[in-house]
Amino acid sequence: MERLRSIVFIVGIFLLLFSLAMLIPAVTNKYLSYEWKNFLAGFIITCTSGVTFILLGKLSRLHGMPAIFAITSCTWIALSLFAAIPFYFDNLSYVDALFETISGITTTGATIFNDIEKQSPGILLWRAMLHGIGGFGVITLGIAVFPILKILSLNNLLYSEYSDATKRKLPNTRSVVIHVTAIYYGLILLCIFSYYLAGMPLFDAICHGMSAVSTGGFANHNDSIGHYNNPMLEPVKDLENMR
Repeated sequence: MERLRSIVFIVGIFLLLFSLAMLIPAVTNKYLSYEWKNFLAGFIITCTSGVTFILLGKLSRLHGMPAIFAITSCTWIALSLFAAIPFYFDNLSYVDALFETISGITTTGATIFNDIEKQSPGILLWRAMLHGIGGFGVITLGIAVFPILKILSLNNLLYSEYSDATKRKLPNTRSVVIHVTAIYYGLILLCIFSYYLAGMPLFDAICHGMSAVSTGGFANHNDSIGHYNNPMLEPVKDLENMR
């Protein structure tokens, strides 16, 4: 029971942090005069659930690979279930919303939308953000937090997240993750800047930058990057895919 409460506590932390991301597309749609309350609803539900999980859970240190794998699985499932809420309140069935969410957060790139150009900027941004967050691995984002709370072994957490992790002890794991995080999101910024310089509108550059670096494939137009009819964008896309 104590192990279960610890897992609930950790999932609650992730939900609380993840809920804050929903405010970005909410503000975007509000500023551009599109429907934004679906993201506000998603934020409220996810944030409230995260706080509830934290209150019901218990802060205690976990040991053993079964607990680590349980945390990884439960976190991915929980984030997918709650990340679908903005899509659901945007007039999708929950099954379709969940499909779009899992496709985004796993960087699969398949979409339920027949005409993506009819979607609001907030929805387009949220899809890209799911690529950006999921492409790196949500679990690794918590590595800077867990040592402070003394909950998990960093090496074990990485073993559960990456299939190519070896059983040897990883040196200075937290430092490695921090540097890799900086490189990953630095590449996203570089890609955004490159797309923008090549002639892509800034908003599209932001969305396509996250999609390209994560190798997810979501785009803001039905014919993807071909929509711009700009040969300067092709080399940028190819370079980012070869990173």
